[in-house]
Amino acid sequence: MTAADLPARFRPVIEQVVERIAAGDFAGLARDYSRSGQDLGLWAREHPATFIPMPPEAWHHVDAYFLADHGVWKVDVDLWSQEEGRSDMTLQVKVWEEADAIKLTIDDLHTL
Repeated sequence: MTAADLPARFRPVIEQVVERIAAGDFAGLARDYSRSGQDLGLWAREHPATFIPMPPEAWHHVDAYFLADHGVWKVDVDLWSQEEGRSDMTLQVKVWEEADAIKLTIDDLHTL
């Protein structure tokens, strides 16, 4: 499935997470969105590029899968950089709606 299948109401929270990656807020992202306690910036700090917020065309490269058994969307988002455009760094999240609020967890941030 593609980002076109992902309900539009989930896009802003994903874009906010990518903005925080671009700002280098890995500790805040781990605190707010990670259940694993892993260092989300481990791969990103080693990456030889400067990450930027999602450009509009980034949504054409997003993969989204609905996990019906869990009622969540699994979303793979390629990050973009000033130097490369679309990079090989991927953000993997799960997003869902619960009690009229959008929830998100970060599963991983790594190079593919």
